[in-house]
Amino acid sequence: MDMPSLKNPLPKRKKGNRLLMSFAKQLGETGFDKEPGLLKLVLAICHDNNYKIRLDGVLFFKDYLLQKEDQKEMETIVSHPRFKNVYISELLELLTDEEAYVRIEALEILTHFLDKLPPEEIENEFVKEVLKTMEADIEDIQIRLGDLIGRIVYRLSDFGLHLKHKEPFIEFFKKMVSHKELKMRRHGAFNLPCFNKLYKDQQDEFDIDFSELYLKFSKDEDPQILKSIAASVHEAF
Repeated sequence: MDMPSLKNPLPKRKKGNRLLMSFAKQLGETGFDKEPGLLKLVLAICHDNNYKIRLDGVLFFKDYLLQKEDQKEMETIVSHPRFKNVYISELLELLTDEEAYVRIEALEILTHFLDKLPPEEIENEFVKEVLKTMEADIEDIQIRLGDLIGRIVYRLSDFGLHLKHKEPFIEFFKKMVSHKELKMRRHGAFNLPCFNKLYKDQQDEFDIDFSELYLKFSKDEDPQILKSIAASVHEAF
C-alpha cells in the first residue's frame, strides 16, 4: 500500500490514509501485534510534513480510542503496554504540533486519559497546552476548547490542578458566557453546572456570580441554552 506515500498528490494520499486506517481499526491490537509495520505506517502519518495528513493521524487515534462501544475491547487497548508507550507518547507529541487543529484533537483525546499520565506530564504538557489554547487567535479553536473546558477542569480536579490554575479557567469561562458567538454561549450554559460546582467558593475573588448566570441564561431565547439551564438549575440554589 503506497497511496499514503509522499510521492503521491494530497487527494490520493488522503484516500490511502482512509484505507489504511480503516484496515488498522478493523485489525485492532491483534493486528498491530501480528503486523507491527501497520502501526508504523499510522505513526508515520502523524509525523508527515503536511498538517492535513497529520490531522488524519490524530483523528485515527480519536476514532480508535474514543469510539469503542465494546468496553472489554477498550480495556484490552488500555491495559496493553503499547497504550502508554506508543499511543499516549504519540498524543503528547501531537499536543505540541505547530498546527492548532492537530493540537486540539490531541487535547480532546488526552482529556479522557489523564489518569494514565504521570502528574508531571499533566502539569507540564497537558495544562500548558490548555492555557496556550485559551489564548489562541483562531475562533474555531477557542470554541472547540469551550466545548471541552468542563470536562478538562473536572478531570483536573482529581489532581487539584483546577484550583492551581483557577484564574485562567474562570476568566476563560467568563468570556464564554458573554461571547458574541451563540455556539460559545451554548458551551457556557452547558458547562455552567461544572464551574458552579468546582468554583463556587471563588466567586467573590473573580467577580463572577453563578446564580446570576443561571438567571441570565434562563431568559435567553435560544432553546438549546434554555434546555441546558432547565436540566441543571436546581444545582444553583
